Amino acid sequence: MRASEWRLSCPLHDEAAAAIRSIQTARPLERGFRDPLTGVVVRRLFVHHGKTFSNYYLFDAGLALACHAAGLVNIDGRPTARSVGR
Repeated sequence: MRASEWRLSCPLHDEAAAAIRSIQTARPLERGFRDPLTGVVVRRLFVHHGKTFSNYYLFDAGLALACHAAGLVNIDGRPTARSVGR
């Protein structure tokens, strides 16, 4: 399966799909981005002032903050004693 096919057929949990739909309807219509693989103009979900958020910002930084807030890692990013063996 090619990357473009995966993006089109990636299954979502019903709650995630509902959240995405509510974000899409609340946002004003803005210019789309041309998909580099298909050439189709698409609307991206995570855009601010015409720029897409990086993978680092969306996944790495957010996941680190969530793990820290949940007490799963310490300030250095190492597992805490209560997260080991879960």
